[in-house]
Amino acid sequence: MSIYTLEGAAGCGKTYQMMERLMLFLRQYPLMDGQRVLALSFMHGSRRRLSERLSDMGELRRKFESVTIDSFAQRVCKRWSALGDYLGLPECDSQDFNQQCSNAASLLGDRYVRQWVGVSFPIVIIDEAQDLSLERLAIVQKLHEESIVISAADEFQCLMEELKPNPFVTWAQTVCTPEVLTIPRRTSVPALLAAAGSIRNGQAPRAGSGFFINVTPTAPLAATYVTNAIAWYGGASIALLTPTISGSWAGQITDIVAAKASKQRNGPFVFKWERSDTAYVQNLLAEYPLLGSYTIIEAIRFVGLLPGPDGPWGLAKNWILKQRNVLGIEVIEGSIIREILFRSVTLHRQWSTNSPTGFRAMTIHQAKNREFDGVIVLWPHTAGGSVDQKRRLLYNAVTRAKRWCQILVQAEKIKRQPPFT
Repeated sequence: MSIYTLEGAAGCGKTYQMMERLMLFLRQYPLMDGQRVLALSFMHGSRRRLSERLSDMGELRRKFESVTIDSFAQRVCKRWSALGDYLGLPECDSQDFNQQCSNAASLLGDRYVRQWVGVSFPIVIIDEAQDLSLERLAIVQKLHEESIVISAADEFQCLMEELKPNPFVTWAQTVCTPEVLTIPRRTSVPALLAAAGSIRNGQAPRAGSGFFINVTPTAPLAATYVTNAIAWYGGASIALLTPTISGSWAGQITDIVAAKASKQRNGPFVFKWERSDTAYVQNLLAEYPLLGSYTIIEAIRFVGLLPGPDGPWGLAKNWILKQRNVLGIEVIEGSIIREILFRSVTLHRQWSTNSPTGFRAMTIHQAKNREFDGVIVLWPHTAGGSVDQKRRLLYNAVTRAKRWCQILVQAEKIKRQPPFT
C-alpha cells in the first residue's frame, strides 16, 4: 500500500501529527465492519501513550488495537503455527523475541497471511520506529505491502548501539520522503530547549532558569537537591531518571529521600522504581526459586504468596486452574510456572496504563516517549557507552521534561567530560 513517515527532534509533536494523519486517512478510507487500526511500538511506554491518544479520538470509537511489536509477532506465530512448521521455521520459547519476530516476518512473506492482516488492520501506526531491529523492521516491510503505514522516528533518540546506522530510518528514506518536524511543542522553557539543542549538536548544555546541573559526590547531598527541587519547582508528575541502575548511588538517594525530610524541611518523597518485565520476575524468583514439580493446588498457593500487584498473579492463577479444569492436568513443572509468570507480567503491563501523577524512578530507556512536569537526572560513575551514546542518553532524559530539569552528577571529573563538555 503506502508508508508515511514523520521525523523530528524530541517534543516536536510527532505522535500528535501521526494522529492527525490517521484521521485524514480514516476520512478517505473509513473502517469497515470488523476492521481496526493497529498501533505498534517497541516498548510498553510508547504503547501506553498510543493507547491514550487513540482512546481520545472519538471518531475512531475505540476501533483500534495497541500492542508491542513483539506481542504482535507472537500472535502471528501462534495463529499460523501450522504454516510455520511447514516452512521449517525454528522453534523458540516465549522469551526469544528476536526469533519470534524473525518467524513472524517469514510468515508475513506469505501472501495469504499478509492479506489476513491487511483485511483486519488496513491502517498501521508505528511510534518510536527508530528502535526497531532488523527482525522487527522486516515485519513492517511486509505490513506496508497490504496496509497503510504511518510512522514516527528520530534516529538520535535510538539508544541501542547495534542500531547504527539506523535500519528503519535508512529504509524509510528509500521508500518515501519523510516529513521533518522542527517546532518544539512539549515545552516552551528556553533553558530546556537550549540544553536539548546543545546536547543534540554535540555541545555542552548550559544551566538556566528551569535547567540546572550540580555535582553531588555523596548520596545525602544528592538527596537534599532532589527534595528541595521537588518542593521548590513541583509538578503533578516528577520522574527520577538514570542511565543505569548498576551500583548503589541512585538507590541510596531514593532511600534517603523517602526516609526523611531535608534540612529545609522538604520531603520526604517516595519514588516508585519501575523495572522491566524480565528484571521484575527474575528478581522475584531469585527469592522464590521454582524447583521440581508442583500439584495444581501447590502452584496456586505458590503464586498467591508472591508479593506485588494482584493483577499479573491473577492471570497466572487463572491459567493454572484451566490446566486442571480444561485439560485435566494435576502436576505442573516449575519451569512452566516460571514461563507463565513472565507471560502474565507482560500481559498485565501491556493492558495497564501509566498513572499521570506521582513520583517515579526508572532508567532513561524506560522513560522513552513519556513526559513529566519535572525531571531529575542522576548521572553516576557507572554510566557507560561511547561519547555519542552518552549524549543520546542525556538528550532523551532532558527532553522528557515539560517545566524543569535538574541533573545531578556524581563527580566533578564526570561533569568535565562528555556529554557535559
